[in-house]
Amino acid sequence: ASAPVLHLRHDAQDPGSLPSDSIGVVQCIGDELWVGTSKGLVHRPLSARGNGGFLPVVLADVGVDGVSSLLQASDGRIWIGTRNHGALVLEKGGSTARRSKEAGQAKVGEWIYQMTEPQPGEIWLGTYGQGIIVVNAKTGQQKRINADPLQPDSLTDDIIWSFYKGRAGQLWIGTGRGLNRVDTGQNAISTLYGSKQRGKALSDNTVMSVAVMPDGLVWLGTSDTGIDILDPLRGRVAQLRPDAAHPARALQRDSVFAIWPTGKDRVMLGTNRGLYRASRNAKEVLRQSIPGRSNLESVRILMPEGQNWWVGGDIDGLWRL
Repeated sequence: ASAPVLHLRHDAQDPGSLPSDSIGVVQCIGDELWVGTSKGLVHRPLSARGNGGFLPVVLADVGVDGVSSLLQASDGRIWIGTRNHGALVLEKGGSTARRSKEAGQAKVGEWIYQMTEPQPGEIWLGTYGQGIIVVNAKTGQQKRINADPLQPDSLTDDIIWSFYKGRAGQLWIGTGRGLNRVDTGQNAISTLYGSKQRGKALSDNTVMSVAVMPDGLVWLGTSDTGIDILDPLRGRVAQLRPDAAHPARALQRDSVFAIWPTGKDRVMLGTNRGLYRASRNAKEVLRQSIPGRSNLESVRILMPEGQNWWVGGDIDGLWRL
């Protein structure tokens, strides 16, 4: 029998509960669950049960802020992307995260929406509207990558919605106006699909999420038109389109925030109107109901943990399925 659904919520009477029911990011780091919310970052052992037991991370010189991205770097430190104060760094074993010289170019007021480490020691901070900050974690040297309408192989947009580390050192970047790919060994940015390329238009240029399947096909979650499925050489080969008349068997016209392939030729999809499961051949889509949760509630966060899934949204805390 499957484990019962676990629902974690903010409880004003329990300081060990989530600080907010609005979830920005969830990650398993070591043997702990880390949760970024609209009111800070907390963590607890994965083995914990019940609603409480969370320990807060102090965000020095920031106070309370939304945490939208997390990255455990190859050196063991944890980078924390905030909504209003750029990036902070938590040293191994520490409880207080601080703005460091390495994150200095991420200005106060910048929203760090995504983070990744394409190669050891190189941290990429994806911002909402200010492009990408590339940081050398050892030296503190950094540069900013921005969209340039005069350069065909620059970023398609400065709004960075998604990073995906693929095979052979490739980094896929979903932006507000298309899709880029970076061959990290060469630091060359390719514009695969975007408003600057005629004849290569996506169904919706806002790429909220990216995942590469074992067969090499690239699934793109859009903000309005469902899923585009691309062959990097042949272009779009399939799609999952919204159908408001059949909400149990089709996506709805809204953002697709998360795409996770499973080991059973299936793909889990977190959308702004619920949780879905699709077949990898794009022939079937089924809504996944969560006991006690509205089918229409946002699934902004979707993350696997063994045989379980963590699901988080905007207003009702965190669920483990």
